[in-house]
Amino acid sequence: MGRREIPIDLEGGPVQRFAHGLRELRGAADGMTYREMARRTHYSVTTLAAAASGDQLPSLPVTLAYVEACGGDTSEWEARWLSDGVKDFSGARFISVKISVARERFQCGRSV
Repeated sequence: MGRREIPIDLEGGPVQRFAHGLRELRGAADGMTYREMARRTHYSVTTLAAAASGDQLPSLPVTLAYVEACGGDTSEWEARWLSDGVKDFSGARFISVKISVARERFQCGRSV
């Protein structure tokens, strides 16, 4: 059994609320371990745990892999990621390119 996660301050901001949502999703997936998630996603245990730490917004590919491993709706979480994280970037073209690259990376990392 792994270490208990540090509680997240939901008043801390959108990144903390996003991480809390990821933790809830993992909990709904019968508390899947990060080790099992790592096997399914090909991301490290450390990367997946950091995604739900609330310290910083995880990358979109990590978010989508995390969500898929837990049986969540990747489209819903992509929209959530955009509203919580990317809104701080300026320039629609930059955002569009960043999302396209992230989708490609997520698709390449998927297990068939």
